[in-house]
Amino acid sequence: MFASGQETVNGMWLVRAYDASGGGVLWEDRFQPSGRGDYSYSVTQALAVDGRRVFVAGSGFNAAGNLDLIVRAYAAN
Repeated sequence: MFASGQETVNGMWLVRAYDASGGGVLWEDRFQPSGRGDYSYSVTQALAVDGRRVFVAGSGFNAAGNLDLIVRAYAAN
């Protein structure tokens, strides 16, 4: 099982994989464009699973005013 969203304390991109039988976290990825405390944030907006890969798309904004689209691919295991 997979979940994605935004960690609201620091505005970080957050993707997690969970064990479907026990519910424990298998792995997670956190990402923030320019580090903490400088008005940057990133957020996931879409997640798709294709076989043994997980694709997550979203956006990130940094303190300099740059907005970027982000796409990351993860191994599902």
